Order: sequence, then C-alpha cells, then structure tokens
Amino acid sequence: MATDLPAFADALFGLLCGRNPDHSLVVGGDQFPLCQRCAGIYAGAALAVVLDLVLRPRPGRIFLALQSLFIIQIAPLGLGLIPGGPFLRTLSGCLFGLGLGSLLLRAAAVPAPRAEPASGPWWTALYFACAAVGAILAWELAEGGWVAARLLETWDLSGVASLLTLAVIAAVRRGSLPGDPRPAGPGPAAR
Repeated sequence: MATDLPAFADALFGLLCGRNPDHSLVVGGDQFPLCQRCAGIYAGAALAVVLDLVLRPRPGRIFLALQSLFIIQIAPLGLGLIPGGPFLRTLSGCLFGLGLGSLLLRAAAVPAPRAEPASGPWWTALYFACAAVGAILAWELAEGGWVAARLLETWDLSGVASLLTLAVIAAVRRGSLPGDPRPAGPGPAAR
C-alpha cells in the first residue's frame, strides 16, 4: 500500500498545529501543513538529534544553558511581546526545537554511538555553528518551491518522530508512564 506523504503529513500536522493562515507558508498557492513557528520547531528537533549523534557534544554548563535559553526565547515572541515576522517565527521555532530535542536526548539518556563524547569549546562552537546553518536552511526551504516544501515537510516529520520517541524513552526510563508498576523516580542512575 503506497502512502501519500503530503496527505499523511497534513493529517498529522493538523493535530499538532493551529495553522494560522497569517503565520503559514504558502507554496505554489497551497498553505504548508504547519505554521512558520511549528515548521521551525520540528525541523529544529530533527536537527538536534542529527547534530547530537554526529558531533556528540559534552553537555557542560554552557551547552545546557544555551539549550535552555533556546527554549525560553520562544516565550516573548510567541506571546507577541516582541514583534516577529515570518523569519523570526521560523527561527524562534527552530531554536526552541533544537533546545527541546537536545534536552530530551539528555533526559532519555540515549547511549552514544562512540565511547567518548566530543569535548572542548571548539566542539560546542561547531555544534552551535551547525545549528545556525540548519536554522537558516529551514528558513530557505520554507521560502522555496514545491520540492523545498516537500523536503521541509519530511524534515518536520522526522522531528515529530524524534520528539515522540525521545519523550517515550525518557518516560519509560524514568518509570513515569501511566500504569507503570515501577515507582516514578529521577532515572536509572538513582535506582
């Protein structure tokens, strides 16, 4: 059975996004299935997973503080305290998704593919430089044509899958799923 990706994405994203027409991308006369901010959020989450798996940054204080700021920065933009156009909405979403995905990776304690994580300020700088390029790429795809929209749609679907998977892994590892007979706790290290 062949799956119609645009129809599937439209149905799934319809559950996750309010799709404000004033804040949505229009590609070839059709509204993109996510608003600009949501498109950025899910693209950022997918980017966080890829960057983390490839670069394996050591989550030091500065790294975690920046990821937390990425999450917090969406509040003034989302509440309308800072006026934002399409670019800022997409960028703030991408930064939020990057921070959320990265912190969920830590909460899920997904094992690294390599024994030693990368360390030092240069690896952290490379991580955030790649994140900046990824955020700009998400915006460029959002402004592109039909093929770019399908690429962004696929990128966003992988971000949704990443966030859901990481949230479930974190919940299972912490014993906080409904009906779980184990007592809820801070995680496997504390047991």
